[in-house]
Amino acid sequence: MLQEDDQSKALGGQVYVNNDVYPLCQTSGNITHFAYYTDEQPLLSALLASCLQLWQWPYKNAPTAYGQYLVIDNVFPFLDLEKMMERTEILEAEGVPYILAVTPIFSNGEYPSMKRFCEYLRYVQSKGVGIILRVPFVSIEQVEAEELTRHIALAYEAYAMYGVYPMAIEAPKTWLQCENGLEALRGFLTVFLFETDEILQGPAMTENVAYRDGHQIIAPAWEQQQAFSSSYAQAIYYDAQMDVEDLRTQVQRIKASKRVLKNLNETENRVYCGDYAVNNSDGLLQVNGENVSLAYVPFEYDPNYTFDRGISQYLKEQIETSNRYLMIFVIGASIIFLGMIILFRRQIRRELLLGRRSRRRKRKNEEVSRQ
Repeated sequence: MLQEDDQSKALGGQVYVNNDVYPLCQTSGNITHFAYYTDEQPLLSALLASCLQLWQWPYKNAPTAYGQYLVIDNVFPFLDLEKMMERTEILEAEGVPYILAVTPIFSNGEYPSMKRFCEYLRYVQSKGVGIILRVPFVSIEQVEAEELTRHIALAYEAYAMYGVYPMAIEAPKTWLQCENGLEALRGFLTVFLFETDEILQGPAMTENVAYRDGHQIIAPAWEQQQAFSSSYAQAIYYDAQMDVEDLRTQVQRIKASKRVLKNLNETENRVYCGDYAVNNSDGLLQVNGENVSLAYVPFEYDPNYTFDRGISQYLKEQIETSNRYLMIFVIGASIIFLGMIILFRRQIRRELLLGRRSRRRKRKNEEVSRQ
């Protein structure tokens, strides 16, 4: 404990030792002391973050208060879009800014289901909702950085072809501690992080390369434990399949708190992914150097769309072709067989008639000879 005097100042919390009460965190001059800390308690982590920010702040005024971002996570094409629209209407009615984190799609982006999903995304995007791209579900140490980057570019193109432009990427926290992860994130200025159970087996980086690369880091919040901190930008995650009533409850809880929720479009975002260079600044979106409108326009659908189902589709087509050939063969064989039966029947009938006539003549001749 720091010795309490006129220079010391309690920053928050209390520690009980026997019957005595001491400050959990106190400062004296340029020294700040925590009497007890464990990262297993989110409240202590939030307090530590605030104290570190205050300790590093060189001015006498209050340090910067960072906002928080509400993220609806795991949004994918096969969700019930009617329920998603219901959630959208709830958040719009409450005036709560939010972000949709979409899962990566690598193939079949032209399917009608994907098109309908992207039409919904275009609609909410036109309303000012931010879209971010979740990274593929991979073990970061068991994948090549080049292959991972290529798949992220494929996923980005699957959305961009419909005018949906994710302005940030969402990745596990561990990706900031290995070269493969940092290489995959390098094309995105804004990076949202989420907790993961993955443990890196190789050596972790000892320096914060992410900030050196110029990323804007949005770290996961401790919102489940009511541990609020404005010392860094935070992401509050809710699953896209959350019950509607639970979402209403969480929204009211957020509005009753002291959080400052931010809109992703209020910050500068840049993306360099595959063939796309996207920049969002001051409400203006540019794609490959050209201004792009985010206005919603209903999509048109092909009612005669033919699905490509890979090997199953190939086998189906082969079977259908074989069936056609078999049908033609059966019909042809049946006609030939029927024709042969008719010919044989006529020939047999003719032979029978000729034989009958021959026997009649023979009988007549025999009768004449007797007379």
